Amino acid sequence: MMQRFISIVLLGWVATAGAATNLVVNGSFDSTNSPFEAWKTVYDLPGESWYFGNHSHIKAKDVVEGRKHVASMWGNYELLQVPGQGVKIDSRPIPVKNVPGCQFRLSCYARSTGPFCRILIEGYKWRPGIKPHDDPPLHELRPCYKFSQVYFGGQEAGTMAQPTKSWQRGETVFPNAALTKSDTSKENLNLIRFLVVHIIAIGGSEGELFVDDVRLEQLKGEVYKPVYPKAVSRASGGQPLEPEPEAKPATKVEIGKPIEEDVPALPAADAAGMIE
Repeated sequence: MMQRFISIVLLGWVATAGAATNLVVNGSFDSTNSPFEAWKTVYDLPGESWYFGNHSHIKAKDVVEGRKHVASMWGNYELLQVPGQGVKIDSRPIPVKNVPGCQFRLSCYARSTGPFCRILIEGYKWRPGIKPHDDPPLHELRPCYKFSQVYFGGQEAGTMAQPTKSWQRGETVFPNAALTKSDTSKENLNLIRFLVVHIIAIGGSEGELFVDDVRLEQLKGEVYKPVYPKAVSRASGGQPLEPEPEAKPATKVEIGKPIEEDVPALPAADAAGMIE
């Protein structure tokens, strides 16, 4: 069954420079409606056949090594290595405006008992033939840009992040003006109408990837700020969720890179030979 997204109300363009608001709905996976409310876990549409069983490998764990309400993605060799496609979740699309004039920070906590991962922001534009509207499901959009992924611990580069068995926080700040000077990069940045948090367990060995406290914060510029119905948090005893506090600074900051052309409907291999 195709995942359904709850409706949102958009109130216009507002300045958010310096704000600590988390633009990811249910980034802590603790909504009482569903731990994966506002996340896409089911991929059962034409062109998504690589991921038809994806949702059966995703669970919400109440407590993992001291952290509550955690997303778990399990994979074995067949799922994590070629020709496997990994196990993934994607956030609800987050509407944005004038990405070249903005700066964002993506952060999260992760640990792993085997799988590697890619955790990053993907930029999306409207798929041809779709009339723009307030709350599109992911299949009405088309990816046009990938920013740099989040790394953990001492890792600073690589096609996949390699979280350890202990919880670690990582972050990336984007876009980086120094690496987006080309005309192609600027054109692709200007095409972006939505940002999506993409989390995939891929590569590594059999086990579980755990992720928690996924945050996307705007550091400067303007964003088309959505106002969602209040989610209810198990952690707050059934009370509406309040704005989350500003996250602590991380020591590692990575920068993004453009996709020079549209991503095809079916997955394609990256430079390391892994297919996502």
